[in-house]
Amino acid sequence: ESPDSRRQAEARIREAVGLIEVVESGWEGAAPLEVLVAKCYVAVAKRDREKGKALCHEGIERFRGEMGAEEFWFLLHWFSPEPEGRAALEKAVELRPHYPWAQYHLGHKLNHKSAPEAKKKAIHHYGLAIVSFPRFARAYYARGNAKSDLGEYRSAIADFDAALSYRPAWAAALTNRGISRYRLGDMDGALEDYTEAIRCDPDHVKAHNNRAILYGAKGDLPAALADLDEALRMAPDYVIGRKTRGIYYLEEKRFAEALVDFDTAVRHAPHDAEAYLGRAL
Repeated sequence: ESPDSRRQAEARIREAVGLIEVVESGWEGAAPLEVLVAKCYVAVAKRDREKGKALCHEGIERFRGEMGAEEFWFLLHWFSPEPEGRAALEKAVELRPHYPWAQYHLGHKLNHKSAPEAKKKAIHHYGLAIVSFPRFARAYYARGNAKSDLGEYRSAIADFDAALSYRPAWAAALTNRGISRYRLGDMDGALEDYTEAIRCDPDHVKAHNNRAILYGAKGDLPAALADLDEALRMAPDYVIGRKTRGIYYLEEKRFAEALVDFDTAVRHAPHDAEAYLGRAL
């Protein structure tokens, strides 16, 4: 899990505090199904797997056949290991095919797999989510990531463009569009995206790291090291950043500092062959 995704998860938990307070103090006038769904979301926010799972199964039984029952299948995936989580999402979209969030999360389940066929299926589900909700910025972003993983960089850029049209100043989308541009050889476009991402979110670790890689490719090691210093100030255990800075330190013959970075990378990622190779150099 990246430092940036951890920050986003912490923000979502903070946003859930209001919902927890509403539900736990009573929610007068709400329909029973709505109340139970809200309690399930509270369990998600509290990461209470056992209670959440029990509430979902209660909802599935109590509201079987009713409009909105698919919500409990959707929520069940948060509390279930694989393959049960994916099966719960498949049941949700069976009950409500045009359920954008269920299609989106089903895409995520597939996109986390490395096999190209799984990523192609993920792209299909993200597309269904977008058909149901054409302004779904997250689905465009996720589909762009899956396409980038498959080497479909131009198509990925189009999806990142769409995501940014609905959610401007999104540092993660700017950064990943920059990566696709970089892989197509558009160094100026990539630099523009990374710099804009940092302007929008100065603490975005991945943007600093990737701009550093670009500066390194241009031969500007001082600028590259400055970005890596900033990334590692925010996330000292960021293994990718440690390895990248270690390589640049080696190029500058700063061997002792390189060793510290590779040692740190090995400590936090003991199965990372690149970290061991860097340390051996």
